[in-house]
Amino acid sequence: MRAVPTIWIRRSVLLANALSLVVGLVLVVIAAFLSEQQIAATVLSLIGGAFVSAAVVTLVLGALAVRETVEQVDSALLRGLQDVLEPIRDPVFAGSLVAYRWDCYLACPLPDDEHPDYAYQNMRISYRVDTLPSILHFRWLVDDDLDPTDPMIFRVGMVFVDNEQLKSRPASTTKVVGGTARHSPMTCPAGSVRPSATQLNSKSSSRKFVGRETRLRIQAQLFRSVTDAEYRLSVDSGLKVTRLWPSAAEVSAIGVARGGSIEATYAAPFDKNAAIVHLPFPLQPGSTIAFLVDRDPTIQDG
Repeated sequence: MRAVPTIWIRRSVLLANALSLVVGLVLVVIAAFLSEQQIAATVLSLIGGAFVSAAVVTLVLGALAVRETVEQVDSALLRGLQDVLEPIRDPVFAGSLVAYRWDCYLACPLPDDEHPDYAYQNMRISYRVDTLPSILHFRWLVDDDLDPTDPMIFRVGMVFVDNEQLKSRPASTTKVVGGTARHSPMTCPAGSVRPSATQLNSKSSSRKFVGRETRLRIQAQLFRSVTDAEYRLSVDSGLKVTRLWPSAAEVSAIGVARGGSIEATYAAPFDKNAAIVHLPFPLQPGSTIAFLVDRDPTIQDG
């Protein structure tokens, strides 16, 4: 004996309810036209009303039953997925950075700067992490025509771990594809690998070529997974910005990406000088946030 598919049973019930509703309405209308025959009109009106009431009640109860069934199935699936995925959640997020904050201020070159075509890209990065190595390594790619040993080209400012300032170690320079990398190691406080969540705050300054470019791209790429992130960029008004718009198109979320926002930091007319990208969900390594800065075309006139 072959079982009848559930969908056909549901459709048959809906069809029967619809027919009952139509028949009931027709009987009520006929009863209205037979007002001179009170007995026939009363009988037809009662029968039609019964058909209409039964059809409406059945449709309402059927809709509620379907809704409750869907909710129960969704709840069961959610519990099942949680039971399956919960054991692998900790390994997936192990070593992830928590409350990742990236702040950048793009400033104009100084009046007597030796490199007037390069703006100052000042950054502050902070996050929490479960463990830290005994030595932290900071590396930055510097253009070939700049001296990476010059502190006005690249420098690592104060770095704090749980409000304790780290000590600098001798820096080094390495030639890499596309330029020169400046490598600046820092010694972590005693205890090296720390057993509890640690807050790290770092500040650095580098140079960004702007020249007479009418569009600049400032981007930040993750090299580790993070549980949530926020990116802020502010641009010096001296760079003659006409529009600032961030992009999160190159972000790879871990799981469902909900609640993110992209907005100007300040109200008009200062909205074109600062923007925020808030991503309150886990991100995979390689995720990139980009800020595109449009400048006044008159800068090309010199």
